Amino acid sequence: MKCFELVEYFGIKYSIEKNRATVVGTSDNANCDIKIPEQIFDNVKVTGIADKAFFKNNDIEKVSLPDSVEFIGKCAFAWCASLKSIEMRGVKVIDERAFMGDAKLSEIEFSPELCEISDKAFAYCNSLVSLELPENLEYIGCGIFEGCRYLKYVSLSDKIDVIPNGAFYACTSLCEVAASSALRYIDEYAFAYCVSLDELSISSKTIINHNAFYECGNTHTKLLVS
Repeated sequence: MKCFELVEYFGIKYSIEKNRATVVGTSDNANCDIKIPEQIFDNVKVTGIADKAFFKNNDIEKVSLPDSVEFIGKCAFAWCASLKSIEMRGVKVIDERAFMGDAKLSEIEFSPELCEISDKAFAYCNSLVSLELPENLEYIGCGIFEGCRYLKYVSLSDKIDVIPNGAFYACTSLCEVAASSALRYIDEYAFAYCVSLDELSISSKTIINHNAFYECGNTHTKLLVS
């Protein structure tokens, strides 16, 4: 059985186990500008954000995470109606639906250490316009940007070799996706209903599922083959 302690420190609630703390929520009087410290008390390092820690929190507008925070849990910031920006300096893993439905989220500072973003992590974030994903990113999940209606441009890392099912589903403003020669497969519905898609960089070895561009509407999508 795991032994942990729940504490509150300057308006933030933590679960502590063996000198490692995970953010689990906020107090009623928490600030709209959340700055998570690298450690609490004398020797307790803050290493993660728990599942649903800020789920449907309509007060927070800005979040800054220190280098010590390595993971963001499932639905941790999902449906935060006022969240506009997030800094993730040391985050390596973003779990599924972590920021889903954050309609005002427009500024994201990704960690250079980020290696995994799970399913629908940024789905329905309708204020996202342009994103460059970090070079160490190796995996993106299904529906990662599903329904991001105003997303226009995305640059994938050189390590992404699969664009999964529904990755850009119904991103109706998407114009261009920059991928590397490492891209080997585009799964079904990856770009379904991307009616504005004009340009996609791919390798001559890239395999494209026959439904990858389902109902795109734009028959002139330019595939830049290298």
